[in-house]
Amino acid sequence: MATAPNTKVYDPTGSYLIYRKIPRGLSVKVGGAKVPNFRHKTFEAAEAEARRLLALFPESTFIILHEVARVKLKPVIDTAAFQALNDENNTMIAFSNGRLA
Repeated sequence: MATAPNTKVYDPTGSYLIYRKIPRGLSVKVGGAKVPNFRHKTFEAAEAEARRLLALFPESTFIILHEVARVKLKPVIDTAAFQALNDENNTMIAFSNGRLA
């Protein structure tokens, strides 16, 4: 399947992530880190959470990241192939600019 770069831009005033850096030898996680999964709306909220976590995990370092955009590969749909499949099966698939609508 073909892929193309896809960029998601976040609100520049929000989207703060906390990255937990674990010292070597304490964890079997990839690269000694835990992937951030919660976005804080303000730096102050992210800092408060980092300080709270530091009290729970004093051996770790917490890094506050400000995510402004993310780029990843996204599948590209071959609209001609889907249209042929559509016609062959007498079904309707809606498209808008080469993407499923």
